[in-house]
Amino acid sequence: MLAPNRNPLLALLFIIVFLLSWTRFIRGGNKSFLSIPSSFHREADVVELQDPIRNTTLGFQEIFSVILPDRVDRRQPLLDAAKASNLSITLFDAVRDKNVNLDAWPENWLENWNHDRDEGDLGCLVSHTMAWERIVAENISSALILESDADWDLRIIDIMYPLGEAVTRISDWPNRIHDPAQPHSPYGDDWDLIWMGHCGSTPSGRRFYEINDTTVPPSDHYYSYAGVPGDDVHKPGTRILYSLQDGICAYGYAVSNKGAKKMVEYIRDTDYNLDIAMSDFCTVQAEMNCVGVYPQVFTASPSKSNFDRGGEHDAPGQNQEHDMIVSGPGLQYSARVNSETVLKGLGREHWWAEWNSTWAVVNDTWSQVSFDE
Repeated sequence: MLAPNRNPLLALLFIIVFLLSWTRFIRGGNKSFLSIPSSFHREADVVELQDPIRNTTLGFQEIFSVILPDRVDRRQPLLDAAKASNLSITLFDAVRDKNVNLDAWPENWLENWNHDRDEGDLGCLVSHTMAWERIVAENISSALILESDADWDLRIIDIMYPLGEAVTRISDWPNRIHDPAQPHSPYGDDWDLIWMGHCGSTPSGRRFYEINDTTVPPSDHYYSYAGVPGDDVHKPGTRILYSLQDGICAYGYAVSNKGAKKMVEYIRDTDYNLDIAMSDFCTVQAEMNCVGVYPQVFTASPSKSNFDRGGEHDAPGQNQEHDMIVSGPGLQYSARVNSETVLKGLGREHWWAEWNSTWAVVNDTWSQVSFDE
């Protein structure tokens, strides 16, 4: 028969020492042993520590939406879409043409332009320039800038996640080959502009980063009315990133602090509209590091109050004859269309889909598969 323990305090001390040692092992040993995959985290303050892209600003320091203060018709749908997507957006006051002081006009705005100006062109250019100036003045490391009618897929955080490595590989090459140090930004440190919301974009070279992405639209839901990467470089069911040569439409783009500084200086004497000026900047300025994304991540939702640009193209963001919220093109689960459903607490089975299929591996081939299959 074993003798009873005559020193319970000693036994208790042993247990405490053992527990402290075990806790220290868990914290300081193999950290992956207790780690939770980042995709399971949803709280922004937790996710930001684990994965800087899966946060409420998609890995940028800020998300700005350039919006006229009196456009209350656009404000709430935009904020609802952001809330439904777990994004934090700061509204940035835009200005109308008539309210732009003459000394704020680009130097060559009237002299060298041989086409009629459309209403809003000057205000748009100056408003975005003001956003860049704020980035510089407040030393903001990077910002995603959206138009007030921008739309995106509800799964935007998952869509943006693989773009971090892709942008780094495209923009930091060949520097990262020689410097394996971790970049300060999840998108790398050498980029100036990431053009993710456009209606046409072409590459400047033959280097591409390809991502298999189930959220990419099938070919009959692609859209553009300008050049895009051809079938020789873009495979169905993939999103590709590349050094950008030119682009058109500026529904959504990210700019770094150093990129904002360059664009503020360049824009002072431009005679182009915003998107053409950005495109020219990426094409002409050798020191400008621009990255293009196709298919687009951000598009524009058509609305009744948009300016009617006319022409032969059915451009995203064009004027509509009704008041209902419409999905931006190329988005399966529009954040705007589905915001009310999500904010009511209804699950994914209630989301409205623009097409009822997804990409999957079928017989070793990446193919479109119907939801019914």
